[in-house]
Amino acid sequence: MSNKTIYLKPLKKLKHFGCLNCSWGELAEGRILKVRMDYTMEPGFLVPDRITRDGKAFFDANELKDWEIKTMAQIEEEVCAVPGDWRLHIDMALRSAVYQRQGKNKWVLVKTGNGFA
Repeated sequence: MSNKTIYLKPLKKLKHFGCLNCSWGELAEGRILKVRMDYTMEPGFLVPDRITRDGKAFFDANELKDWEIKTMAQIEEEVCAVPGDWRLHIDMALRSAVYQRQGKNKWVLVKTGNGFA
């Protein structure tokens, strides 16, 4: 595999972003949506948050104990020196999203969907 990551085109700011029933860990930087570094990954409901590198599993929030949390800042610290196509996958009941790491502390929205419900 090549060490050169191909960055996907970030999705532009949506009319509404996040779950329709609650706020979520995104922030808008201009018209690009990014994950906030204080977003917490916790053991999830049915489908946990997960991180992949070059399409292979790296981290699954269900690996955490019930009382543990991990922030995106902690994930960033672990992956910043390792080249690859890093992605955060979030599958909620009413929304799914994929973020690609495109630089230091910059995980941008590249795909969104209706969730699993």
